[in-house]
Amino acid sequence: MIEIYLKTNTNYDKNGDITLDPTSCTYKDSENELTLEHSIDDDGRWKYIDFENVIAAEETGKKKLYRIYNVVRSLYSVTAYARPIFFDLIDKVLLDVRPTNKLGQEALNIILADTPFTGHSNLTTLSTAYYIRKNIVEALLGDDENSFINRWGGEFYCENFDVYINDMIGSDNGVRVEFGYNLNEIEEDINIENVVTRIIPVGFNGITLEGNAPWVDSPLINKYTKPKMRVINFSDVKVKENADDEEGFNTIQEAREELIRRCNELFEKGIDKPTVNYKIDMINLANTTAYEDFKMLVDVNKGDTVTCYIPHLDIDVKARVIDYEKDLLTGEYISIELGNAVDNFFNKQADIQATVNKITNSNGTVKAGEIQGVINAIQTQFKALRDIAQPQEVRAILFEDRVEDSPTFGCMALGTMGFEIASSFKPGTQEWDFRTFGTGKGFVADYIITGVLNAALIKTGILKSLNGKTWINMEDGTLNLANKITFDGTDFSITLNNGKTVEENATDEAKNSANVKIGFNGIDDNVVISESGFDINNGHFRLKNGNNVVLIDGTHNIHKIVAEGTTQINFIGEDITVSIEHGLGYKPAFSAYQNGANGTDEYTSLPAITWSDGVAAIIRARADTNKIYFDFKTKSDYTMPNVTIYIKYFIYKEVAF
Repeated sequence: MIEIYLKTNTNYDKNGDITLDPTSCTYKDSENELTLEHSIDDDGRWKYIDFENVIAAEETGKKKLYRIYNVVRSLYSVTAYARPIFFDLIDKVLLDVRPTNKLGQEALNIILADTPFTGHSNLTTLSTAYYIRKNIVEALLGDDENSFINRWGGEFYCENFDVYINDMIGSDNGVRVEFGYNLNEIEEDINIENVVTRIIPVGFNGITLEGNAPWVDSPLINKYTKPKMRVINFSDVKVKENADDEEGFNTIQEAREELIRRCNELFEKGIDKPTVNYKIDMINLANTTAYEDFKMLVDVNKGDTVTCYIPHLDIDVKARVIDYEKDLLTGEYISIELGNAVDNFFNKQADIQATVNKITNSNGTVKAGEIQGVINAIQTQFKALRDIAQPQEVRAILFEDRVEDSPTFGCMALGTMGFEIASSFKPGTQEWDFRTFGTGKGFVADYIITGVLNAALIKTGILKSLNGKTWINMEDGTLNLANKITFDGTDFSITLNNGKTVEENATDEAKNSANVKIGFNGIDDNVVISESGFDINNGHFRLKNGNNVVLIDGTHNIHKIVAEGTTQINFIGEDITVSIEHGLGYKPAFSAYQNGANGTDEYTSLPAITWSDGVAAIIRARADTNKIYFDFKTKSDYTMPNVTIYIKYFIYKEVAF
């Protein structure tokens, strides 16, 4: 029974909107196409035959659905062409779907999400793919290396809203037929060109079998007029070089036994048997007496295995149902095709030769623009030229990982535009945001983000920290260690003998009051330290301003000022001690200075001897885990009522290298 559903009716569990009475209805599997012819009947059933309506035809006891995509009307009839409803998925585009490290079933679930279709797969391969602006049929079955079939493998079969991609479809139910009859209803194609009956195996590093006959023979070797010899490499069969190697066999004898096993495995898989193809006209064959020997084929389905006996070779060959055409009105096969050519079974849209013609020039060279897939880079040279007469920007080689959660996400490109890198897409697009890392003139240091640079090899303009606050300018010989270096509240910059400074925007007052000079010896590139500077040969670096010195020499430490202040001693005729609480919990490094020593307003480092109005005294400083102490000890009689002395101090935190 053939029914039809209007495009607005999706309740396929119920009967269709009307039952058709077609004059013919056939389905050709390799073309995924149903063809239905219907007369212009008085009941007006033909009016339901319109594009996007769904034809339901019974096949092997199941209702199968086909969407009409083309309608041809004539004076007396209408013809509809329809495809399995699976092909509705051509209209569903995946904008950005990335099944990552998933099994076959998991990947199908992701791809078919938000559709009425259910995926089924027994594939145990873990793989990753990304689908950017791909329709689902293309994502599953396309020739692109990223398609499900190419990533996870398997064989495809669909039944209404169920999508199957398993390791193998169909089964071997013991169906056996004998060919060799001189019948017009059977086209027999037997090809022995690729038959191998004697294998010379070669393992890693040239391992071969011993003796003058280093080969393995097929049990069928005498079925042909002469041995069909081939050398087959098994590069993964190797002998361990060291006992602790993880891969390889312990002895060469074990490796040779593995080579023999691999050869016999190939014979078991049929490398010693011809490829066959049988096209059987079941309708015409039914009218012959030979039909009795072939009628068991009416029960086979797509993918089923049939054992074919070839009398003149006395060989059994396994072939599978790779195509059929069926009359959906009678349920009988019109024709069946059996074969063991894998490419046929996968129903490629274009044959191999068409693909070769597409990617090659007339002289046999490859069209570079058509190359996709895996290339052996060891044996391949890529060249991209920028023609002077017709200039164009070229990215000749592209290495990319578009899976954003991947640790290797990013892209590198080589070509006339230089060596380009990208770690992100342009906003709102899937187009790489390229940065030019290198050209024929050199490499850009901005994109070196880790590792150790050999200073003897550095030739650059500015070495700068990530936050931009610390840099060394090699271009004009200036050195800057921060946006602002402050000593005693005064900005200063570093000026070389050539008169250039880093702080070009510093105030005149800052330039004039706190310049620090560094001299260069132009003969041996050594930096001569004047007031302050750095010594390249000895690994020293030093800044000096007034009484404050920061020294980095690989041995000494840096002292960071954590507290500073001024206190006073009021002397009233006897020795006295004053203290400052620092609260650090340990005995710190510190320095202290007396103001007014020797009757001046200058600061003098403690301990210091001071006198005033005939009074001589010594001032010392000491510290413990809680306080800093300043002791005033007299050295002669004191006759004045009191004296006030001011002390300036600095407390340091030591930072060790």
